[in-house]
Amino acid sequence: MAKNKILNWTKTILPAVGIGILASLLINKFGLGSIVDKYNDTISWLDDNIFEKFFGASVSKLLLLIGATIVFYWIMIKGKNKIIVKLEQFAKTTSNIYDDTLIEKIKNIGPFFYLIITLFISTKVVGMSGGILYNIISVAAIFFIILNITKLTDTIIAFFLSHKKGTDGKREVDLTIKNLINIIVKGFLWIIAFFVIFDALGVNLTGLVAGAGVTAVIFGFALQNVMSDVFSSVSIYFDQPFKVGDYVSVGTDTGTVSKIGFKSTRIKTLQGEELTISNKDLTAERIRNFRKMTRRRVSFDLGVTYNTTAKQMKTLPKVIEKIAETVEHLEFSRSHFTTFADHSLVIKTVYFINSRNYETYLDAQQEMNLKIMTTFEEMGVEFAFPTQTIHIEK
Repeated sequence: MAKNKILNWTKTILPAVGIGILASLLINKFGLGSIVDKYNDTISWLDDNIFEKFFGASVSKLLLLIGATIVFYWIMIKGKNKIIVKLEQFAKTTSNIYDDTLIEKIKNIGPFFYLIITLFISTKVVGMSGGILYNIISVAAIFFIILNITKLTDTIIAFFLSHKKGTDGKREVDLTIKNLINIIVKGFLWIIAFFVIFDALGVNLTGLVAGAGVTAVIFGFALQNVMSDVFSSVSIYFDQPFKVGDYVSVGTDTGTVSKIGFKSTRIKTLQGEELTISNKDLTAERIRNFRKMTRRRVSFDLGVTYNTTAKQMKTLPKVIEKIAETVEHLEFSRSHFTTFADHSLVIKTVYFINSRNYETYLDAQQEMNLKIMTTFEEMGVEFAFPTQTIHIEK
């Protein structure tokens, strides 16, 4: 066995040594060494005058950059596919649609984005810095990273804002506030990208930052009232004192909220006109919202004349209770003979109308009143009104 191994090694090594010796003889015989030297000199000149100057790397580094890019690109694509599979498995366990939308957007990111990112990573690995090629790759990487993040912000913001549920049990997102936050976030991201790109290009940002600060202060003073309304709209969204479709009372005005904008909120009043109130003023007012009112309480005093007998006064509260039981949406609470007033015997009645709809409330109250009038007439009970009886002695 040992002899066979030695023979195998000998068969492998001897031809290689022979080829090397033959190559050396040919180079010395025909002057090929000078050709190799000229080739090396040419590559060195190209490195010094072109590649190092403009690309910031030698030919060997550029070849290494291409190789590293191919390797990292393959790793990134394989890793992305595996991560997407895991995310899709996780998305199946959730009830919201936002993770599915986010995964779909990640899947739609084109291969050019991954190529730019792997090129940027490869420049760091091979030690490239400076030069046109490095600057182009750095700027492109920053641009495409911010571009793809902004494409995902719609879904991410919608997910974090979807904390409340609608009548169908599904999560709701207020489009007005979502668009506002989306604009702010995207603007902030592009401002960051702007400064990072200029910093990567070696531009001194001290003066630029100072100028931007002064400009921001000027715009801040100029748009003070507008921005107060905008931030008030954000406050309205998160505090949720009302939403579109709610019937509200603001000061002396009442109506249905028709739109919540960045600067103002519009309310359609019962008279039919549209009332526009700035969000800043609206947040400073006391607002009565009837949306969460599931029923309306009605309390009234009913006065009958002193001609009414005690027996009748005893039965009248029960009569009112029976009438209440026949009216739709009405829930009886109590009815009692409470007061001997100047002009009447007072029966105090309380009931609830199980609807926040104003027309339903009026219809039920009207039906209740008419049935009381009809029943009292049939019983011969008269309603009292302010009267005076004057006794004149002769």
